[in-house]
Amino acid sequence: PWQYRGIVTSTLYSMRLLGGSLAVAALSLARGHFALQFAIAAGLTTVAALGMALAAPGREGNFARE
Repeated sequence: PWQYRGIVTSTLYSMRLLGGSLAVAALSLARGHFALQFAIAAGLTTVAALGMALAAPGREGNFARE
């Protein structure tokens, strides 16, 4: 429903910003070690992709609430 569009958009945008901030903070833990930074980035990307694949709408067992 369109009445919730603003709330959903704001929530998604704020989560995106929070995720980016946490990723930068995690990468700063390995400052100066490119291989470790690459491994952290790859791990974060894998976790995010897996989470999206498991929680994707339309996947069997995942239904939108009305």
